[in-house]
Amino acid sequence: MNMFEKFSNSVPVDMRDPDYAEVIREMERSGNIVEEINKNWLKMREDGSLYEKEAELLQKPLGKNASFLPPFRIDIGRQVSIGDSAFVNHSFTASAAGGITIREGAMIAPNVSILTVNHDVRDKWIITCKPVTIGKNAWIGADVTVCPGVTIGENSIIGSGSVVTKDIPDNCMAVGNPARVIKTIDMETGETAAAPRKEDKLLAALERRVQELEDREAIRAVLDAFSNTADTKDMQAQGMLFTENARVNQHFGEAVHVLSGRDGIVGAFGDYLATVARTYHFNGQQTINFKDAAHAEVKSYCSVVQILERSGRPYMLIAVRDQYPDYSDRKELESMPD
Repeated sequence: MNMFEKFSNSVPVDMRDPDYAEVIREMERSGNIVEEINKNWLKMREDGSLYEKEAELLQKPLGKNASFLPPFRIDIGRQVSIGDSAFVNHSFTASAAGGITIREGAMIAPNVSILTVNHDVRDKWIITCKPVTIGKNAWIGADVTVCPGVTIGENSIIGSGSVVTKDIPDNCMAVGNPARVIKTIDMETGETAAAPRKEDKLLAALERRVQELEDREAIRAVLDAFSNTADTKDMQAQGMLFTENARVNQHFGEAVHVLSGRDGIVGAFGDYLATVARTYHFNGQQTINFKDAAHAEVKSYCSVVQILERSGRPYMLIAVRDQYPDYSDRKELESMPD
């Protein structure tokens, strides 16, 4: 396997290897031709020799009606191929050891660099090459850098100034450093549409956590509102905390009394609170288990102090509950509190 076969197959090459002289000779050959073209390309275009000289550089004919506009820099001409009707504008730079294929109809704007060579991070004299392919009818904007191993899909567009580090699919627009797909292209109509973004797992986890915290706060706000409206006996406001088909299970020892529907719940609560002179709710800790994005199971603790009147005397009733009055105490008071 010669050096160029190693390049094309991504086999690591040590530039200190004596066989690397083969590569140096090709770089010298290409450099001489490139210098000649860059100095004399206007004259060559007039006398019709430019196309032939560029084919000599690449050691193969350019595609039919292809254009390769000087000045440019190509270090290893034999590793570059240009398809029919392709156009490469001026100031093109190719580090071409790994192989560069520019397919039919592709268009490359000024000052584009295509790189195919990577150096070993521990020993910079060892290189590994990966080929680059520019797909049919692709358009590479000005000042773009295409990195080793990248394939640009057919009909795709790379925005000016981008650095392309990964493959770009067919029929897409990509921009940025590193370049990412932002739009898809309908080749029948020419219309573009925003491309779906890949989920950022860390960002998605943070968003879910923030949403959970907001939901917890919202649940606490509802329970606080329930307690506050009970304390003020504002049955209309309390009723708006329930859906029309809500259900409340009241536990009295082993017995369960079910209140159904908003009107039934508000009516029962209102009838009871009408018998109470004062009521004070003190909400405590909560346990919330989220079932899914729309449902949660909540266990909430609340201490309730109620002032009743019995035979003209005020009594204080204390209940600690989680929908279950599991502790209560009655005490006679000297007077009704303010």
